[in-house]
Amino acid sequence: MASKKKLPPYKQNLDRAEALLDEAGWTDHDGDGVRDKEINGRLVPFEFTMLVSQQPHRIKICTLLKENLDQIGIRMNVRPLEATVLQQLTQDQKFQAYFGGPAPVGRLLSAGYHWARPARPAALPEPCDRLVANRSVPRIVYW
Repeated sequence: MASKKKLPPYKQNLDRAEALLDEAGWTDHDGDGVRDKEINGRLVPFEFTMLVSQQPHRIKICTLLKENLDQIGIRMNVRPLEATVLQQLTQDQKFQAYFGGPAPVGRLLSAGYHWARPARPAALPEPCDRLVANRSVPRIVYW
């Protein structure tokens, strides 16, 4: 259900996003355009893969997100998958990030899209922890 209060829309602020990443130690040390950070003595790039179904509109949304993240030095790979493969990987929590939502009903499309990540991802950089206040499993942001 929508809020009865009129809420201000979120505004993109790339300067603030870059400042938060810099503060967390994610800078482009090697000049390749991708932020990285020294972790346990090695330089780790801020890179992750977003799983998504093969539905064209969902791939377009993830591609737009990728283009936005590219602007601040984060590399996101979009990986469209067949539905049963996607379902198995998400159930087994074998993913870094996932974009999905309810299936379209008739000609209407639900607005309940979400992205999620497993509770203990193998290689998802730490700033993602600071972006999601809810520490439950899986971590989900709805819009």
